[in-house]
Order: sequence, then structure tokens, then C-alpha cells
Amino acid sequence: MTPEKTADVRVLDEINRLLQEKRLTKAWLAKQSGMSYEKIKRLLNGQQVLPMREAEELLVTLGSSFDALFSKPFRENIQRELDRYE
Repeated sequence: MTPEKTADVRVLDEINRLLQEKRLTKAWLAKQSGMSYEKIKRLLNGQQVLPMREAEELLVTLGSSFDALFSKPFRENIQRELDRYE
């Protein structure tokens, strides 16, 4: 059994996944968010701590949110539990 990813790792993974999926660059994200390219690069490479407020801003810029990222797995877990009883 593999350990669960921490919330900060999940957020970073999701931001990087969305950038790749949408074929957007870190430079684009920096411009849209008003952060410097160097800061975005450090944040997304895990070289600098990504504060929650900035994480939410980046997710929203990419069309997502904390709610979307964290509530879907929760709903899926509940559904799996319910399915066991059908």
C-alpha cells in the first residue's frame, strides 16, 4: 500500500498536470497570476513553499480550485463505500 500524498504535493502535481494538459507554460502562468517567472518556477519545482492563498490563485487561474481537487477523491471514496453495500 502506498502512502497518501500530502496536500501540498497534490496541489503541485495538479498545477503541473493542468499546465501540461492545457499546453500552457510557466511563463503564461506567471503573467496571468502577476508573479514572476522565477517565483513560479521555484514554487512548482518545490524549491519554495507554496502558500495556500497563492496555490488557490494558481488553481483558479488554471480553471480548478481546492474544492475541485480535494472533494472529488472524498466523493469517490464515499461512493466506493456505498457500492460495497449494494
